[in-house]
Amino acid sequence: ALMEGGCLYSGSGVGPRIDQGFEFKGNPISTLFLNNTMLNRNGLGQADAYGWPYSKIAVPLSSTAETTTSRPTTSPTPSPVSPINHDDIQPNIVIFVIDDILFTKDWSISAPHGTELQGTISKSITYNDFVTPNIAVFMEEAVIFPQSYVAGPKCAPSRFAILTGRQTSRAEWAVQRTLQTCSGKMGTNVTIQTSKITLNDSVNNIPFILKNDANTPYWTGMVGKWHVMGSNEDIYGCGLLAGTENETLYNLCTGIVRNQGFDFVDAWYYSNIGENNHFGHNPEWMVSQSQKFIQQAQARNKPFFLY
Repeated sequence: ALMEGGCLYSGSGVGPRIDQGFEFKGNPISTLFLNNTMLNRNGLGQADAYGWPYSKIAVPLSSTAETTTSRPTTSPTPSPVSPINHDDIQPNIVIFVIDDILFTKDWSISAPHGTELQGTISKSITYNDFVTPNIAVFMEEAVIFPQSYVAGPKCAPSRFAILTGRQTSRAEWAVQRTLQTCSGKMGTNVTIQTSKITLNDSVNNIPFILKNDANTPYWTGMVGKWHVMGSNEDIYGCGLLAGTENETLYNLCTGIVRNQGFDFVDAWYYSNIGENNHFGHNPEWMVSQSQKFIQQAQARNKPFFLY
């Protein structure tokens, strides 16, 4: 089989004798990233190995390997279960992205299975018991996904995937930039710099579709860190907002984001905030503007999408 698009990652912390459903074939020099020091050293299981696009893979692994529940089947996938009947309503959607935080005991239902990492560095994972009562209530009313997978283990690539529902290797800007520097034979170059909401992705994204739904248009909002603005849209130099106060520039830049599918954009950050003497991340501001957005949706009697 040939893998197309993006890079295929075989298991974070996977130990030996764990069946991942595939293994890399061929010359490791040509099929595995060598510069991230995450090559497989555990033998069977291909732990911590990245494959270039179009690498040759073999499915399945040896029958002597232990199996997991991740092996593909021909049976229908069961739907996530929720105690709420959503048949006759349009669900409100809230997506909040938290950078660099460990799972807590309450959230561990969606964490990777097992707590013992094996490999060159053996380590036990401990989930601390931090009380998050509001998130606990949210989870009780929500659909829980006990198995979840990141589309790109980096900030902008993962954000692109969340907002579009597509692998970042299909981002138009990433494809365009890749083809400007090489033939693209090895696949799309996925980086923070190439993972942007631009070109046709400015309308082919979830908030834009929901906002413009002919039957039930959503009230859509964006609060917090963006980091996916392309240079095609950034005609004002919005990057200056990473460390500079400028109300006029802020209004112009948030207007760009509104045009890409959002009714409401505030408490907005262009990217990570650089060191400066003026401001930093302001959680209270983000929470208050999120509440303001939800109140606006309720006043309009609309379902809402908040990112």
